[in-house]
Formats: sequence, C-alpha cells, structure tokens
Amino acid sequence: MQIGLNYNTYIYPNKNFYQRPFSVQKQSSAVSFGNRSFLSLPKEKIFDRIDKSINEKNFLGEGREASVYKIVDSDYCIRLNSDFRSDYRKHLSFDISEEDKINHIVAKLGDDATILKYIEGIPVFAKEEDVVTSSIIKESVKSAPISSFQKLLAQIAYAANKDMIFDCCGANVIINPKTKEITAIDFYKNTPEFTEVVRPLSAIYSALVTSFDDVEYRKVCANKVLNAGIQEISKPNEICLPIGNFDFSRLLYNLKLEGLFPNDKYYNLLKNICADIQKLKLEELRGKNVATELYGRIKMAKALVKQLF
Repeated sequence: MQIGLNYNTYIYPNKNFYQRPFSVQKQSSAVSFGNRSFLSLPKEKIFDRIDKSINEKNFLGEGREASVYKIVDSDYCIRLNSDFRSDYRKHLSFDISEEDKINHIVAKLGDDATILKYIEGIPVFAKEEDVVTSSIIKESVKSAPISSFQKLLAQIAYAANKDMIFDCCGANVIINPKTKEITAIDFYKNTPEFTEVVRPLSAIYSALVTSFDDVEYRKVCANKVLNAGIQEISKPNEICLPIGNFDFSRLLYNLKLEGLFPNDKYYNLLKNICADIQKLKLEELRGKNVATELYGRIKMAKALVKQLF
C-alpha cells in the first residue's frame, strides 16, 4: 500500500508490479516526514500540486489496481486507481484510521485515492538477473546495524498489537542505502474469521531472502534477525510483543531446513537456549529476579549466533 523511491528505482509493491531499470546516477534528495507544509495548504492548492505531479517524471510505479506518483516539492506521494483521470478532487479528508496510519496514509481523496508518506529507499527484492540492484540491496542489508532490524521488528509488532499483519514479501520492505533504515510498508487486517498468528522474526527473514540468494547472504540475514529478537528481549523494561510471539523456534527450524546449521547438535543447542531466554524473560516480567541467569543465556545465544551465522 506504500511505495519507496530512490536511486531511480520505482516500485508500487503489489504482488504483480512493474519495475523500471535501476541506476545509481540519479539520486533523489533526502526527505523529512516532519515537514507538513504541503498538507497545510488550502485544498485547491493541494489538488493543483497533485495535478502537476501526475506525469512521467514523478511516476513511481504501478500494480494491477493503482499507480503512484511522487508529489512535487513535498514529502508525500499519491496513490491513484488505475484510471488516474478519476475525480480525486471531489474529496479531501485527514480523518484517517489507525489502519491507515500503519499503512503510511496521511489523507484520503475522492475515488479511493490516497496521499501517503514518501519513503526513501529501494525494495529489498530484485529479479535474479538484476545483478546491480541485487548487489546494492545485499550490501545495504549487510551494513545495516542490528538497531535497524530491531526498529523493523518494533514496527511490525506495533501493527500486530493493532490487529494488523505485515504482508511479508521483499517488495514490502524498503531499505535506505544511505541511512540503513528499514521500513515495512504493507499491512492487512487480522480478521476474527481467520486470525493469523504473528510470526515477526520469520516474516522479516522471509521478506529479506529469495530462492536464489546464496548461503552467505542467508546467514547474514539470519544473524541480523535473530540478534534483533535477542536485543529486544534484552531490554530491561517492557518489550514490543508478548513473549510468546517471539517465534525463535519457527525461524530456527526454517534455517535448519535451508541447511544453515552444520549439524543438529548446534540447531538443538540454539533452539533450547532461545527457549530458555523466553521462559526467563517471562519470569522477569512477572517480577522474579532472574537477571543473572537471563544475562548468561543471552550472552550464550549471541555468541552462538555469531559463530554459526
């Protein structure tokens, strides 16, 4: 539901998207989401600015149902139905839901058009033959600090706490190669009819890797995601998710299926240590003094993750 743009890569992260050639020669300037001057303009001036933005120069990408354009001289973009000549001018509302906010929507227009925050960066998905894009994505992921992955985890957790589930695919994760910030951009409602279990660590890992990624890169992603989860649990106060939603066991099992463990001994050892960490953290949250034991298990987990991945 949201897009990312930079380095002349344009994408609307629908399951069926079209992507322009990648180039590092034309970089867009950095943006600040704190600048609301565009949204403070009179309604007609907002529409006039949008009118001037709907052209090839500002085109970001498209899917089956919508096209997206960067709004000139602003920190925003507009998502239009495929027939972008529809009358989006007939409505403008800043009355948005929590669901809208999670999906980066800041205003609603006529004919289901929306204004969204503009996120600088590139999706972490590239086609196998797109070697240049793939290389920049991998280098960006490799050099991103654990704190960036922890923030991504917190973002997904916040949405989950609002009954919104991250749609985990590479097109829905934007990484900024300059700042190394990572942002999830597409969430859907978790309905009572079909309640989906939150598995944030597995979701992040699945979004970062593809079937054609090599073992070295997979191990880097495993290291970053596991450490993000461990770091979150290491926090002295409240954590971003209920302790049971930290899906270390599922992620480790998936890594085992991919052949990333040298043998079952190491897999079982790390799985058991992570299970101990979750149990001890739960006891700590209930007021029990287990700080020394928890610190020891966390130290062991970090050392083992470093050794294996």
